Amino acid sequence: MEDKAVVVALDNEILVSPLLTGACINCERSSCAKKGRPFPVSNPQNFSISVGSIVNIRASKKSQIAQGFVALFLPIIFGILIFFLSSFLCAKFSFPKPQLIQFLSTLLGIVLVSVLIYLLNLKKSRFHKSEICSVD
Repeated sequence: MEDKAVVVALDNEILVSPLLTGACINCERSSCAKKGRPFPVSNPQNFSISVGSIVNIRASKKSQIAQGFVALFLPIIFGILIFFLSSFLCAKFSFPKPQLIQFLSTLLGIVLVSVLIYLLNLKKSRFHKSEICSVD
């Protein structure tokens, strides 16, 4: 996925501010777009840019892989582990209605790991900087 951003600084690192155009789906004018909070990006292809340049940015490949694993596979893996753990505990302690307990514990496990991922995402720094993929 690519997003548009405007270059706001070129000091020690390249800082861009995203252009938030979600409300302007049918509008092609970049002048009415709102600017978001600036963040650093990399320029691996060494495009010629200056302050005020409109660029297309995307997450690096490593960051996309890490995000996909954390957001998709970790909850699924955790849900499967909780399912088997609850199956073991239901058999060991002879709980009534083991299928209901397995279902609820798996659902709770998926929700808890998703909330944990969300909370860690609020605190973490980026895996890798986003990168400039083209200049408009």
